[in-house]
Amino acid sequence: MNVQDAKAQVKAALIAGEVSTCPCCGQTCKLYRRKLNSGMVRVLIAMYRLGSGGRWVHINREIRTYARDYSYLSRWGLIEQDLSRGSGGFWRLTALGEEFVTSRGKAVPKYILMYNNKLLGFGPEETTIIQALGDKFDYRELMGS
Repeated sequence: MNVQDAKAQVKAALIAGEVSTCPCCGQTCKLYRRKLNSGMVRVLIAMYRLGSGGRWVHINREIRTYARDYSYLSRWGLIEQDLSRGSGGFWRLTALGEEFVTSRGKAVPKYILMYNNKLLGFGPEETTIIQALGDKFDYRELMGS
């Protein structure tokens, strides 16, 4: 089987929602639907309270949170990382992030679609900040999709 055929086979399985194995390298291939959950949204709100308007925040030092999946917020375009500081850890709200936090009716996609740690797209459903605050992280939902 050539690489083109292998890619087509894996892509077809991903679209069908199936877990497959790459015929070339043996890697497990799965599309993950990651939901914007309440822990992520609480980090957004804390960042806004610490200083909106472009202030860089070191989340691990300045925000008390158990959520460790906040970096996924960048996939929605809600935060961005300051890569110029070397070690990382500094993030700030984007204009979309500030709008999402302050506009209770502003909706963003409820899910991002991830494969091999790359953003492939968004799910069709949308969520507001109020709705997302009620959505807890669900491991079984993540792994079952």
